[in-house]
Amino acid sequence: MGYSEMRVDFLGAARVIDNFIGGVMEPYSYEDYLRDFVNHSDYFLQKSNGKPYSKPVSESNGEWDCISDGYSFDFKLFTSQSRLQAARIFSQSITLVAPGVVLYGPPLISKNDENYKEITCIIPYAMFRSLNFNEIVEIRKKEKNAKELEKEVVQIIKKFETKKNLMMFFPYNINFDLNDDFESGKNLALNSIYSDFKELFQYRTENCAEYDTYIAFIYQARNFMITRWTGEKLECVDIIPTQRSTLFCDLERYSGKPLAGGI
Repeated sequence: MGYSEMRVDFLGAARVIDNFIGGVMEPYSYEDYLRDFVNHSDYFLQKSNGKPYSKPVSESNGEWDCISDGYSFDFKLFTSQSRLQAARIFSQSITLVAPGVVLYGPPLISKNDENYKEITCIIPYAMFRSLNFNEIVEIRKKEKNAKELEKEVVQIIKKFETKKNLMMFFPYNINFDLNDDFESGKNLALNSIYSDFKELFQYRTENCAEYDTYIAFIYQARNFMITRWTGEKLECVDIIPTQRSTLFCDLERYSGKPLAGGI
């Protein structure tokens, strides 16, 4: 098992885009299932002195996304706006007609539509692995004068400037064609994320050293992996079975597209 066998699959519109599933589906956000996972994490419950985490009543004044009496932090999606836009427009529609009854329809725009236009997406891990620290700083300085694709890079960089404790959710399922060694696969996934984003993580350290930084993702379909950036490396602090979140399981079932892996 090696890097050549590793797959990084986008989780899909239903799991990532708020309220993508229509009909009688209760309003939801990806933040809701992240809080489910956090509330089953020994690591985060220790930081909150055993107190549960909740969503803010309002975010009008920049309230934290995940709040407890002892510790709080924000969630942000670790992907590009173009990737989310493409998923929203080109994914088949999903409507929950009744509990357990799902209808699938055409996307908002299909290739046969007159107004169809391809969207060029930024793939964060492919983009940032080619940038060194100084290049990240230079792109960030451009902002208003940045080219179209550079603007998306700037948007991601700005997320790492957030002056709060931060969990960046990498909305991908990292999996292997043949995974007969959970620990080896886990370490390959961690090393891959570190290798691709180490300069961006260092940028975060330079700008927000006093705040905690977590990177979370799905591993082998059934595991929510939480890592912490120490300032030098990524360390795995907890792994939560995805079955701990009823919402996440519902979204997978209604999406009609099970995630690859599952050990």
